Amino acid sequence: MPCGSLWLTATGLLPSLDNGIVTESVNGSKPSLNSLGKRLYPAVTDFNISHDGDWVLAGTTTQGILGVDIAHVYLPENMAVEEYINEFSLQASGKQKLFDFYRIWTIKEAYGKAIGTGIAAIDLRQVCVELPLPDSSARVRAHGELVPLKFITGVLGDDSNYVYTLATSCDVNCKFRIVSLGELLA
Repeated sequence: MPCGSLWLTATGLLPSLDNGIVTESVNGSKPSLNSLGKRLYPAVTDFNISHDGDWVLAGTTTQGILGVDIAHVYLPENMAVEEYINEFSLQASGKQKLFDFYRIWTIKEAYGKAIGTGIAAIDLRQVCVELPLPDSSARVRAHGELVPLKFITGVLGDDSNYVYTLATSCDVNCKFRIVSLGELLA
């Protein structure tokens, strides 16, 4: 399977990942799956991870590049949706505007992770998500050029209150599954 990804609850996971399974190079490049300096999965060409709240989204691919992001959809206290997201049209409901904002945010963050720079190193004004957003995919332009990555977006959580994006150069349909912490570490 050229591209695969897994979702899991975060309880107890991050300390395990910090103890040598997931490492980040000194210069701040993408994380990798290593143990004692050796690659754990030689067939994996790229790996990425994101977390927010009770969710961790991790992805691997055996070809190409990959970036993932997950964000909790919430409205900051004492702020109206219109104040928080003023660039969207008045046709959408407040809840839809909030979800669209977070979908755009996770798309931009997953793009930065896929190209290996992270979001801090890119000019977000130069990364444009074409509107309207289709249900589960997106077209993205960086510096005016169409980005040659596939963007898959969706929602997670009991109340569908988390938005995720996977950015990949894979040409196949990616398979997803929710796994428990025990399954992951077994």
